Amino acid sequence: PCWIVDPVDGTRNFASGKPPFGIIIARAEGGEAQSGWIYDCLSGRFCTAHRGQGAQVDGVKVAARPTGMTPPIAALSLIFMQEERREATRRHIAPQYELVDIPYCAAEQYPRLALGVNDVSIFERTLAWDHAAGALWLNEAGGKAARPDGSPYRVDEVGRTGLLGAASPTLWDELWNRNQGVTCTICNEPRARLVMDGPMNSDLPTRCTHWACTGCWAELAERGGTTCPFCREDIGEWIRRLGEPRP
Repeated sequence: PCWIVDPVDGTRNFASGKPPFGIIIARAEGGEAQSGWIYDCLSGRFCTAHRGQGAQVDGVKVAARPTGMTPPIAALSLIFMQEERREATRRHIAPQYELVDIPYCAAEQYPRLALGVNDVSIFERTLAWDHAAGALWLNEAGGKAARPDGSPYRVDEVGRTGLLGAASPTLWDELWNRNQGVTCTICNEPRARLVMDGPMNSDLPTRCTHWACTGCWAELAERGGTTCPFCREDIGEWIRRLGEPRP
């Protein structure tokens, strides 16, 4: 096993002498978090999760609950995004939600998603010491945290960016649909600058539901790729037909 420790999460808050800040510990095996502990140093709130065993707060099992607000409450972390993606998020995603300030502390943001405070969050920088425990805890509580392409968060994907969190799978799907409309899932360029396409947009049977720009699909075809780089579904026939007129 690999132990991942963030002794002071919310460093900028701690250094400024204000909340929130906390301690995060995760135990990972095979690239995925198996256990997670999130401690709020000021309130004493202690969130714990073990894969397949649910999530707890202070020893009591919890189930994630949305805020019930319309529009949903969103905490969108834009600070590590490239400027084009940041502006695209502001234009296309932010107007669909009631925006609230981010806490600059993963030890606070993940509990907010499950405890009826926030409905959705977008994270750009996804360092393991910030997200391994929280993503596991939220999923075990019945919410959902996953990469923008739907794949699970892994602690061994060093340098990979982008993570969506939500209080329920339904809210996650809604955020995913809006996020898909903003950027290419491969190059992250804003949709406004691209022609987007996907295997599900053809007459071929496929379980792949990923969108990307035609330039990235063409590059995949040039490399001889036959599977979606995200879900690994066979899309060889669709790749072969790229550029051909659709029936």
